[in-house]
Amino acid sequence: MRNNQRFVLAVFAAICFITLPTSCRSTDAVTESASPTDEQTTTETIDPFQVAVDQAMEAAESAQTAETTYDWEGVAMAWQEAIDLMASVPADNTNYSIAQQKVTEYQPNLEYAQTRQEALRPPEAPEQVSLSGGGLGDQLAVFTSKLGSNAGTPTAGRFLNDSILADFPEYAGGRATSVIAQLELSQRGYLSKADAEDRTARMTPDDSVLIESSSEDLGTFISEKRWYESPTLANALHSFYSQTGDPNPGRFVVIFDYEAQSPERILSIQIFAGSNPN
Repeated sequence: MRNNQRFVLAVFAAICFITLPTSCRSTDAVTESASPTDEQTTTETIDPFQVAVDQAMEAAESAQTAETTYDWEGVAMAWQEAIDLMASVPADNTNYSIAQQKVTEYQPNLEYAQTRQEALRPPEAPEQVSLSGGGLGDQLAVFTSKLGSNAGTPTAGRFLNDSILADFPEYAGGRATSVIAQLELSQRGYLSKADAEDRTARMTPDDSVLIESSSEDLGTFISEKRWYESPTLANALHSFYSQTGDPNPGRFVVIFDYEAQSPERILSIQIFAGSNPN
């Protein structure tokens, strides 16, 4: 903030310096009609150069208190107007040459305000992460619209759709941090591996990249794990990753469980955000 003030004060001083000549003062630029007739009028001539100077002073003053991106947007607009006014000073004006110089001198002030405006602009998270909706990082409303009625609570839902009983027990910032499809509890009891792969692709971000995979033999069934990373998910669940202190934001794991004797029958799909879901 101190740097902003020093910058603005320097600009302010330069602006005030050019207002010292009498020819720059709008209060001195007043002429009166010399004809004492019935049509006698008093006309005030507005000096376009002084109007531009006043606008520049207003821009410099507003920069002293600017804090948010919206404040700096207003400062940038004020400098742009000052530049436009200076550029419009006619060639027959006594301050024409100075006005042309000020057009160039004000440009860095405009660019500085625009830079501050962009630097303070908050990042925008995507409204929906998944390809088709109803997946990791999505809002509860997306699950409701894509996977049928919600039989759970505002923070935990249970949906029955396409013979898949799906639980979504955890949310952070209104977005799902886990997705569990308990296929063995559904009417059909399982999904083919091809269908499970397709369902998983629709429940995870489009920009997911596979980084590691492994399988664990648990006797009667096999647990297959795949770790992915997604910049989109890191953005959508930034509050979740920051709260858990995860060193790899955007990482998540997909777990397929299937019977050892029937690897093409997927009994459950579990998707968890985080580097260490277990």
